[in-house]
Amino acid sequence: MLFSKTIDLHFYTKHKFVYDFAKPKTGQSTAPEWFRKLPTGSRGLEDGVTSRSNLRSCPAFSDYHKKAIQLPLWSDLILQLAPKGDDSYSWEFSDGLSSIRTHPNTLLGNYRPDTEFKHLLIQGPWFVECDKPVDFIMCQPSWQNFEFPTMCTSQGVLNFYKQPTLNTQMYIKRTDETQDIFMKHGTPLLDLIPLTEKKIKVHVHFDKEKHEELASYTPQVKFTGGYNYTRAALKKCPHK
Repeated sequence: MLFSKTIDLHFYTKHKFVYDFAKPKTGQSTAPEWFRKLPTGSRGLEDGVTSRSNLRSCPAFSDYHKKAIQLPLWSDLILQLAPKGDDSYSWEFSDGLSSIRTHPNTLLGNYRPDTEFKHLLIQGPWFVECDKPVDFIMCQPSWQNFEFPTMCTSQGVLNFYKQPTLNTQMYIKRTDETQDIFMKHGTPLLDLIPLTEKKIKVHVHFDKEKHEELASYTPQVKFTGGYNYTRAALKKCPHK
């Protein structure tokens, strides 16, 4: 529709269990359960102090969750990292299908050796398509550091009008002892924040054919700089 105020964002998966049990969350459902249970409005005095204020009454936190689109973990995941000085690690998904690959520390210019941290990429079960060229900030879900203090989700900007891939990159800091990190099904994995005032309407599909079509769309037409090169080409295309 011409001048539509709504932006359509489509998530496609080929896995029925992902569609049934791990759909992306929107709105206040992206907030932690304890946050949603916080009281609203004034409650009088407690120990002589007005108790009307809490994080739920703060517009910054409330508006964040109103805008967030959250990707929950679709399967139990166990990560094991050896202690400092050892670069080994292992992982296992309960679904027996999902996978993780590692990025060498050379991608960070050898900022830290693999014996101090691990840079992992969790390959997601969704491919995403947007009908408008809107940027989304990809960030770590609120309060995740309390449950996983050695883990950090990489931030970035994604545009699903230009490309459909949605993976999660994370850095895990090694400690003096072996770490066994258990991330249960439904754990918030990443948040997407749209950089627009327009309403985002999320559509979720179980569609193997469309999923495979988007999975095959990897326009590696350049050795380096291919992403910006293809974005520029699409801007010039009269049919887009």
